[in-house]
Amino acid sequence: MGQQCCNPKNGYMPDQIPINIYTPESMDKGLQNSKYILEEVCQDLDNDEYNNNQVEDEHLPSDAMKLQDIPKLDNQRAESIRQQLGPIKLTFDPQYQVYQPIQIVNYKPNGDIHSIIIFEGQWYKQKRNGAGTQYYPDGSIYEGNWCHNKHDGFGRIIYADGEYYVGEWRLGQTHGEGTLVTKELTYTGIWEDDLQNGQGYEKKSNGTTYEGSFKNGRKHGSGLVKYSDNSQYKGNFVEDRYEGIGEYKWSDGRTYGGEWKNNLMNGKGEMRYPNGDKYIGHFKNDKKHGLGKFIQATGRSIEGEWWEGKLNGEAKITEPTGESFQANFKDDQII
Repeated sequence: MGQQCCNPKNGYMPDQIPINIYTPESMDKGLQNSKYILEEVCQDLDNDEYNNNQVEDEHLPSDAMKLQDIPKLDNQRAESIRQQLGPIKLTFDPQYQVYQPIQIVNYKPNGDIHSIIIFEGQWYKQKRNGAGTQYYPDGSIYEGNWCHNKHDGFGRIIYADGEYYVGEWRLGQTHGEGTLVTKELTYTGIWEDDLQNGQGYEKKSNGTTYEGSFKNGRKHGSGLVKYSDNSQYKGNFVEDRYEGIGEYKWSDGRTYGGEWKNNLMNGKGEMRYPNGDKYIGHFKNDKKHGLGKFIQATGRSIEGEWWEGKLNGEAKITEPTGESFQANFKDDQII
């Protein structure tokens, strides 16, 4: 996890992560850019109650208001996901005091209310430190460790749209081991600075899965991708593309092993067909291109030069008996 602060090791247990079973776009929602205001909270609490509940404590913000209870928040989707996931185990740091729910109102320059945040948990020197639960203006909920007002250690955030992340954090960013679930995919693995970095497992809503190495949120390095039509690619990736050495298996039984560039067969490789035929030679942009040898299942072989997938020019034909002869081809046809 790297450098920690505020003793996050006293926080949550890694076994809360649903290991073995989502994109960075989901993590970019920017909780600070929430557009919604908890108007219900404003209506439930009148000005007299605010004045009577003003908190005076050296560890709390000067504008904090204490609440008797968490107001009912109108976000059924996030609350439903919260119930499905079950309670998260919060381990409070004994060096910090646990406070009842606190409400902080952020104002616009003209004095109108911009947003209302509710937090229940531990504070230290007017910052959230230790463990606690925060309810954001858009209906998102974070439960877990904090350090200097940032998610830090182990925690879970459920976004207003029902997507969620469970795992490790560092200074406000997903960092360490964790699981992200969105409408498009599920990702479980290693994170660094809010992006997938390291080994991980990804499953998309269309059935495609990937297990292997990630870098800066993309498939990068060695990995295995399986598609819903039962085809698969195993080999090297560069920024989500097949690049380098890899093997592709089609659902119809064809296989190719060799060099790739920009998701296409480029360079030397071997293509095998379901009927037993095979081609060994050069490829360019997914087509036979350059010198190569086509070997039929019968033992007959043709050795020559291909151009954009078709045999052209002089070629050597060898029969199963060993007899060989030369022939000229144009677009796969003897002339």
